[in-house]
Amino acid sequence: MQLDKTRLLLVDDHPVVCQGLFEEIEADGDIAVIGIAASVAAATLLASQTHPEIVLTDMHLPDGTGADICHQVRSQESHVHVLILTGFDEDCDLWEALDARADGVIYKSADVGLVTQAVRQVMAGQRLWTEDQLQRAQRWWDEVGSGMSRLTMREREVLNLVAQGSANKDIATTLGIGLTSVETHLSHLLQKLNLKSRQEMTAFVWRHRLTDCLQRNP
Repeated sequence: MQLDKTRLLLVDDHPVVCQGLFEEIEADGDIAVIGIAASVAAATLLASQTHPEIVLTDMHLPDGTGADICHQVRSQESHVHVLILTGFDEDCDLWEALDARADGVIYKSADVGLVTQAVRQVMAGQRLWTEDQLQRAQRWWDEVGSGMSRLTMREREVLNLVAQGSANKDIATTLGIGLTSVETHLSHLLQKLNLKSRQEMTAFVWRHRLTDCLQRNP
């Protein structure tokens, strides 16, 4: 008797990548791609309609991240597995995926055969986090993420503009706020991030490659 195929939802906003993954996964025989989406919103809607067993998703999408998909899909159906596939190897991404309780993070540089193998492993109940990934994610949270989590959206916007080299006057104009408000936000940023100067603030952002993180919702 033939076993039912694993129902997989594929999420990636790069058509060529999506097509390649689709063809390889379908050719494997025991996994069926039941839908393809290119955004968090589309993936969430499609998951509610198709009820996948596992979601294979890119980390960086036009309207959010694979971690967002993990949160939203699991809020609908808690049993769904989520495996994140990414072309980047960033500690920030590892923490977001871990915090969202993704089943693992694998890299686009991996052979497609390893991707289908990872899908099978997850469906068999395995979590694919390596010890190195777990340590890097925790270290990022301890050194960076815990402080970032205390920032307001406005403080994140100010920090991002400081890192881009904007003067206080330019920040005020860009955000439509007064100079006094900018100075207050800067003071709060130094306190929350345990930094001593504007220069340290800029170095902090670039050292930890936070520009993408700062443009997301807290």
